[in-house]
Amino acid sequence: MYGHGKFGGVKLGTKEREEEPGRFRRPRKISHLLRHPDFDKRHVGGVNACALAPARGGTNGTRLYTAGRDGTVRAWSLDALAEGSNSKRKGGPSSGLAADECVEAWEGHSSWVNDVAHLRTTHGNFLLSASSDSSVKVWSIDSPADSHRCVASLTRHGDYVMKLATASHAGGGGATTRFASAGLGECDNLFLWDAERATAVVDFASGGSRADGARPGASGVLPYLPDLVVDAEGQKESAYALALDDAGDTLVSGCTGNVVRVWDGRTGARICKLRGHSGNVRCAALSGDGRLCLTGSSDHTLRLWDLGQQRCVQTVHGTHHCSVWSVAMDASWHVCYSGGADGGVYATDLAHRRSAMLFEEEKGVLSLTLDDSVGAEGVWAATMGCGIRRWRCDVDWRNDEHAFTPGQRGGPGHRHGSSHKDSPMSVSPKLTPGRASARTSNAWGGKNARAGADPIHASPTATIESTPPIVEHVQTSDRLRILAADADGAVSLWDVIKCERVRCFERGTSLASAAEETNPRVSVPSWFTVDTRSGSIAISLMPSGAFQAEAYAVDFGVAEANDELKLNYGVQCVHMLLRDWKARRVRAIACENGRAPDSSDDDLNDSGLNDFDVNSLPPCGDSRVWRLPSRPPSLVCEQPEGEGGAVLMPVGEMVGSAEEQDALPEWIVDVVAERHRVPDSAKASFHLAPHESQPDAPRLSQGRVTAPRVLGVRKVVNYVVQKLGLDGAPPEDLVDILCGGEVCDPAASLATVKEFLWRKGSDVELVYRFKDGVDYGGGGGGGGGVATA
Repeated sequence: MYGHGKFGGVKLGTKEREEEPGRFRRPRKISHLLRHPDFDKRHVGGVNACALAPARGGTNGTRLYTAGRDGTVRAWSLDALAEGSNSKRKGGPSSGLAADECVEAWEGHSSWVNDVAHLRTTHGNFLLSASSDSSVKVWSIDSPADSHRCVASLTRHGDYVMKLATASHAGGGGATTRFASAGLGECDNLFLWDAERATAVVDFASGGSRADGARPGASGVLPYLPDLVVDAEGQKESAYALALDDAGDTLVSGCTGNVVRVWDGRTGARICKLRGHSGNVRCAALSGDGRLCLTGSSDHTLRLWDLGQQRCVQTVHGTHHCSVWSVAMDASWHVCYSGGADGGVYATDLAHRRSAMLFEEEKGVLSLTLDDSVGAEGVWAATMGCGIRRWRCDVDWRNDEHAFTPGQRGGPGHRHGSSHKDSPMSVSPKLTPGRASARTSNAWGGKNARAGADPIHASPTATIESTPPIVEHVQTSDRLRILAADADGAVSLWDVIKCERVRCFERGTSLASAAEETNPRVSVPSWFTVDTRSGSIAISLMPSGAFQAEAYAVDFGVAEANDELKLNYGVQCVHMLLRDWKARRVRAIACENGRAPDSSDDDLNDSGLNDFDVNSLPPCGDSRVWRLPSRPPSLVCEQPEGEGGAVLMPVGEMVGSAEEQDALPEWIVDVVAERHRVPDSAKASFHLAPHESQPDAPRLSQGRVTAPRVLGVRKVVNYVVQKLGLDGAPPEDLVDILCGGEVCDPAASLATVKEFLWRKGSDVELVYRFKDGVDYGGGGGGGGGVATA
């Protein structure tokens, strides 16, 4: 189910901001997503975090909810996984069960989902999701499966939201009254939210009224509510660790300043600051009574804090020899489970100061979630790799082959190798996750060399599979397709207009060899950029580059078009994506103005039943040369500064509302309305002269010609034949055009000739050569514009 910004639920918590007068606003970007065929079944790429929560209505057992780097939240049936009814054995019985397909997929975030948390209020069960798109979304678990699950989008953060924390039983009947969110930035990075206000479900049947009595405005956005959110002022560094006690009275945050801050969970007031770590605080856990806190840091240590005494009472060092990214505590608070940047996961008996290596993942462990389901006890590990796995967490502390005392030199737990202080998410807020992954690949790309004890458990008990993400790509020279390689090395070809994968190459094919096989010999300027940070392909358009590519309509296959009509790639792509939305919007405006839609509105649909003269179209007109795919893509629309990162809108679900129009970039709306000014065609100059083998051939008086770069060689042939007054046969049977000693393909453009044959920055020099048997008049030859050579 979708929850897309303002359209799946009410937008809450946005701080009122005044626009600076005279400030230039950069045009907003729009992208459409090319989804993997298995996108509806499973995550594309890795999982950042997971949480256990009830299924819909609380009657179908417990489900595992996962936060994916593909921007989705997915629900998985633990009952089906345990029973094997919706699963299979992966690689034999020793590898455990593997789930093939999720129960539900909630798409709404436009970037990585970094954390999820279960929230129960008097309104029911909800799931919170925090994302790099600067928002926290509230999803209703109890709502019907065919309804919008996203009931609110909380947009107060100014940068990536990294962590969530909820109280277990702060109110009566196990209901929670508040929750917290933390993220990047030097301000606006830690907030306490009123859970009751945020989860007051919108009743769409009653005109959009909310259970708390507030009503959204015309745009569907509630006004800024000061009692909805409390800004925990004093958190001046990016926060990566967050924990809340069961009653919601104590909040703990860990940050890049190497300190642990303690807050009053009811008011957001600061209580104290705990120092001791010498590196960034990466993770934290808080006991149910709010008395004890455990933190992990990039200084390779775990620290146990007594919040009543406001001091560190125990330091665990020597267990990890890398940055500690994740921690989880058992119910008794005697055993700690911790995961590091090198993929090692350890259990530590805090009372007896003994540690044991439970298991080893291939990549750094981002989060650990204990699962106490009957018959499936263990811990779920989300890593920087693909998929998520459940492992057994039992330890025989009497077995010295596995258990060791942390810090003993040369003991079973001692390991060598370089340390990893930096998390893949501990990056500058200005760095994208994609750049972060390239910059910190050594931190989570491989494992340290290990010495000593082997992990207790060699294989997981269950695996939830993910589709390998796309990690490398290249545009084909026709700028209509993309070659992509995934994390497993598989190469595939994607169609930008059809929005789908059209070919899979044989295993072992490299991206370079696929490009050599696939690329046509044409030159088309790039009119879009490609982003694969989510693991899928996003085609992004900006007005500075979207209108660079064009072609003659006859080359597009438009039979009714004349020889001079040119179509712009970017313009036609926008019309393809939003043609149906335009028709719905026109009808909605007609209804808003008090008139019923008439026949004049019907020519906007995509039925193709209404005739129109393609040759009379304006430069920004819709030629209907491309049709919307049967599986419409989703749009990601960048929002103005201060209004959230981006909004995701599935094209097939857009209804033509004013809110959708506001979310679309202004220049895109102008293109849809056919009023955007498309730049003039790019020009190229060339010289024409007779071939040296025919010195007596007539010479054109106008030797230098300027024409559009998309001008075809066939048109140059026609120009020569016309100027020389030749007739009696098709032009291509009379004259050849050569460049660099090679005959030009009549279907090639000037741009193609310049790139592949001329290969110089100066004007292209073309020569014309009459074919054998053509009488060109010897040393004479008349015709306007002809001079004898």
